[in-house]
Amino acid sequence: MVGAPNWNFYCLVKKLMKLTVQLVVWNGEKYIPYLFESLKKQTFKDWNLLILDNGSTDNTVNLVKKELNNLSVQNVLIESKTNIGFANGHNFLYTKNDSEYILLLNQDMYLEEGCFAKLVEYLDKNNKVSSAIPRLMQWKFGEIKKGFENSLSENIDTLGLKVFKSRRVVDLYTGQNWQEVKNNFVGKEINEVFGVSGALPIYRINALKAVEENGLIFDNLFGSYKEDVDLAFRLCSAGFDSVVVLDAIAYHDRSGAGPKDYSDKSAVKNKKNQPAYISYQSYKNHLIVLLKNEPWQNFLLDFIWISCYESKKFLYYLLLDRKNLKGLIDIYKNIKIIFSRRKEIKQKRKLNWREMRKKVKSL
Repeated sequence: MVGAPNWNFYCLVKKLMKLTVQLVVWNGEKYIPYLFESLKKQTFKDWNLLILDNGSTDNTVNLVKKELNNLSVQNVLIESKTNIGFANGHNFLYTKNDSEYILLLNQDMYLEEGCFAKLVEYLDKNNKVSSAIPRLMQWKFGEIKKGFENSLSENIDTLGLKVFKSRRVVDLYTGQNWQEVKNNFVGKEINEVFGVSGALPIYRINALKAVEENGLIFDNLFGSYKEDVDLAFRLCSAGFDSVVVLDAIAYHDRSGAGPKDYSDKSAVKNKKNQPAYISYQSYKNHLIVLLKNEPWQNFLLDFIWISCYESKKFLYYLLLDRKNLKGLIDIYKNIKIIFSRRKEIKQKRKLNWREMRKKVKSL
């Protein structure tokens, strides 16, 4: 499945770094030169880079190898013959990790030069915080031919995750102009959130170890999408905090972005524009998140909102997109595993259902 011909050599020569950056790539040749340009500019130097190529069929691997020749940090490239997915790819790299912090890097990113430094500095000073993301802005990569600077948008990609009573989870401020909302954060170094997006999160390794599932950070039932939400629930229930470090900045060319507003009309429009794979994974994995993480007391208290939201989605898929309903079959096949993991999560909880409810509502 995954071959690592240079891994043993890497283990012999490396020294322990404060930060390990994990990069999972797949057919991302158009992004690689820009991504590595931003990595070379990072002012923080105490980091190493682990890369997994997920069976790319374009020129991604050759470009990565070329860039690694000019990267002055310890690195290793592992080439998989098959695509094992985003979550499983990072799970694999995580098993090779022994740094104080771990950062998950997407290929479709461009980072400002102080991004790593500001994230690490904040975590160093705030031991209770388990995870953070920079202020993620939209990278309009399709407009790069008009000039690189023109592709760096003033619109927000995400400022963290928010949970509604319906248990719908959204990225905060998606699509809104930073210049129009930044007054909401005057005097703030950070914005505390329920959880962080899977796009460029940094985690404290000790916090991840406290909520691991079978020694892994992401649930291997997920594949891709919503794995960050599941991890956010687990970290929150274990009593850890998550933040957005507002003066650390990166740009993201996101596929499958959520709507700018939270209305049903916008949600339906967004679903119609989503690739089929994303829509299927998002629906299935959202339900697994609920089954694994939701205290039954809070489920009962918010039953009206949860059932209304799930009923609307079910009817939409039943009438207009039935192939997504096969996710229910997948859940049924894995129900014993899901409830086993629910039991494990409950044993690791530091917050009771009232405290969990209060924290989620306040964020």
